[in-house]
Amino acid sequence: MLECPQCRAIEPTEIHWPEAAYWRWIAAGEILVARNREHAKEIYEFLAGSHRPPNRRPSLRSIPSVMLTKQVWPELAQTILRDLVAA
Repeated sequence: MLECPQCRAIEPTEIHWPEAAYWRWIAAGEILVARNREHAKEIYEFLAGSHRPPNRRPSLRSIPSVMLTKQVWPELAQTILRDLVAA
């Protein structure tokens, strides 16, 4: 359902997930999607942190493992941070 901010009408709509996600990043050929700003921040903190527990929280289990490599995560974390600051 989508609500019009002007007239408050609520209409059914089709959402193409994850293609239509606002919080979406592509790195190393993989797609990472956050549900909302808080989830994006949680992903950023996890990527930027020095300790990553093997038993991740359910909200962090969808991060593709290739995004956790030294070659990918620093740039991805900076991109997420830049998007958080810009939003």
